[in-house]
Amino acid sequence: MIHAYFDESAEQKVGHGVLTVAGYIFEEDGLRGLEDEWAKLLETYRLPYFHMTECNADDPLSPENVFSHLTKPERIEAAKGAIAIARKHPLHGAAYVVLQEEYREILEDGGFGCDAYSFLLWSALLQVSKWCITNRPQQSLSLSFEQGYKTQSRANDLLQFAIQDEAVWRNKGRPPVISHSFFDKDASYPGQAADLLAWHVRKGNANVASGKPVRRDSTALFKDRSIKTVHYPRERLVEIRDHFILTGGTLERAAQILFTPIDPFLADEEAGSRSPK
Repeated sequence: MIHAYFDESAEQKVGHGVLTVAGYIFEEDGLRGLEDEWAKLLETYRLPYFHMTECNADDPLSPENVFSHLTKPERIEAAKGAIAIARKHPLHGAAYVVLQEEYREILEDGGFGCDAYSFLLWSALLQVSKWCITNRPQQSLSLSFEQGYKTQSRANDLLQFAIQDEAVWRNKGRPPVISHSFFDKDASYPGQAADLLAWHVRKGNANVASGKPVRRDSTALFKDRSIKTVHYPRERLVEIRDHFILTGGTLERAAQILFTPIDPFLADEEAGSRSPK
């Protein structure tokens, strides 16, 4: 079995700034190795879980912060330990990045019925499946995403349809089994490793966009490791929009074709009818 765990990281202002979905791909041995070492890391630093946002908080002494009992040097060492574990065990990492305002302006506000978060999860499904088909064709694939995002229900519907839709996989091949689920990050060690990666990818992209240097701990996490990063800048979003309009007629119609399990209009077309809905 191939296991992929993804988390999302966004700017604090809802719906604005960089949105990242990122995570790690494991084989069984790597997953077990990470879980064993992550549990020891949490025990060493007396933490119920590891969240990079809390580790890096401006006010770590807040009673709500699980790192409040650690000094700044101890928090730095805990983060270094998490980075070392995340570098050691996965096969590789993957990240998907978009500026939310641009996505909304170019696609969502134009009628494409898919929010930025759901779009990035859909991208992760297609890209990781492609990697699995190419590199581990005899192994099953399980995708896991952090639970609780505001549009999780919409994303779940899209993923379920994509997994079941044979048209998505036509001429691509597909893993013998593909499934997806949503996890509680506080209870998932590979989910917390995905949180670490997503936070650093998002922070790195935000820093570059604002002319700031990439953090040294981000460089330490990425250096000499395979992190497949797919960016959706404005020009790429425009290309996607134009392609959808070319093939679907409108963005609304393109979304309907892509994401509606049963489309009566398509059935009518196959039967030779051209009457509109």
